[in-house]
Amino acid sequence: MTKSNLRKRYKQLRKALTFSERETAAQTIAEHLAIIIPDGAVVHCFLPIKNLFEVDTFIIINALTNLKPDIRWASSISDFDSLTMPCYALDLNNISNNAYNIPEPAEPLSKIDPNSIDFVITPLLVCDSKGYRVGYGKGFYDRFFATISPTCKKIGVNYFPPLQHTIDINAFDIALNMHASPEGITTFTP
Repeated sequence: MTKSNLRKRYKQLRKALTFSERETAAQTIAEHLAIIIPDGAVVHCFLPIKNLFEVDTFIIINALTNLKPDIRWASSISDFDSLTMPCYALDLNNISNNAYNIPEPAEPLSKIDPNSIDFVITPLLVCDSKGYRVGYGKGFYDRFFATISPTCKKIGVNYFPPLQHTIDINAFDIALNMHASPEGITTFTP
């Protein structure tokens, strides 16, 4: 199956989940992430686009913050001209939606060095057995992954487990280190 076909299929599968199923999935994913993310870590996390039925990372952020209050949270502002994601400290009380309805940090902004990030919680529609993800096709996260420390753990979060087969990749695709779904954590080996 091509990335385009997988994108279409998993958008439909995600949309078919009920609100309750999505909420329960986010809570379960948070429980799994709490096992692998230590208190005091710097965690970059995407903020969910509600009309695309992404995993509700607000649930994840709140759950982990309650368990591990010293986690430092970061997120990005999408630059659609350069297809880059400058990184900023995340304050859940200071968020606004951009023109594409993506929640992002709002003014005042405190820049975060991408090399200081320990974990990146990454959106995806589906990933394969080697950790290669299918996103929305713009390459924002692959570009972002190229700017972070090689020791940073890239964790995809999704409602569905990884595919048992591999997907077609290109030279710019960067694999995840881990994947979290309601079923648990999958670790990928390079």
